[in-house]
Amino acid sequence: MQDALAALPPDAYALKSEATAIATQSEHLALYGIMHLAKQLAARIHPETDLDSPEARQALEALLAALSEAIAAVNP
Repeated sequence: MQDALAALPPDAYALKSEATAIATQSEHLALYGIMHLAKQLAARIHPETDLDSPEARQALEALLAALSEAIAAVNP
């Protein structure tokens, strides 16, 4: 997902699709912390989101970092 965020132009569809897929899979595995982080990420991305905006990009990168950290904690 971080590769999709770094791509120019940013690919909001790919980010939202991957976040939604992670949320679904983590719910099936009862990894609710990861599920909530992935849902937060997916919810932040909507048609009005300007992914070129530094503020939006910083917020998404923070959520991606938290999600990556949570996934790494359960999958060392």
